[in-house]
Amino acid sequence: MALTATDLFNDATTRETGGVGPDQVSLIVSDLVGVQQMLSAADPQINSLTDLHTHVIINQLNEEIAAVENVNSPTDTPILGTDLGQYVGRAINDIQRDIIDIAQADAGVQGLFNPTPLPPPNLPATPFHDDATQTAFMTQWIQDSNHLGQAAITIENNGFTGDTAGLVQQIQTFASNSINRRAACGQRVSGTSCAAMARPARRRPH
Repeated sequence: MALTATDLFNDATTRETGGVGPDQVSLIVSDLVGVQQMLSAADPQINSLTDLHTHVIINQLNEEIAAVENVNSPTDTPILGTDLGQYVGRAINDIQRDIIDIAQADAGVQGLFNPTPLPPPNLPATPFHDDATQTAFMTQWIQDSNHLGQAAITIENNGFTGDTAGLVQQIQTFASNSINRRAACGQRVSGTSCAAMARPARRRPH
């Protein structure tokens, strides 16, 4: 029976428990890359809040893979532009728990990816749930992003004969509003979501 994204992630969790030894690095990275590839193939585009949560997980896997690859590097080795130094092990643990919390809080994500929760730390972790305001905002943001992307594709397909200047203005306004919203985000998962919000629509056929 073929392994699922959940199987691979749970295997990585088991191997990371107690610290990442040099003999485990390539095996853990292989697991995490497999998870990322499977989720990307199963959910290629953001059309809903569940899609957004899945893509947050995909992006967080980039950070975890980089941290695992460099876990045994000398101090002062930058990881994704940041010198984590002695804290790289803690970073791996934090990312792993974040990914599990995101998945456990969204039943839609669990349909694709349902990792086994870790034992609680000193205080039990509470899965992050978007409140009603965040859910409404993010749903509208996804719709607006896709609308602007489709409008850009339509103008391009028509030889740029449409209202290009008007669309550019809409995209700039959208990006500005997203950045402002990102600045207002203070919680862990919504903050990660906000990072995606700061990037304007980029859907192009070429």
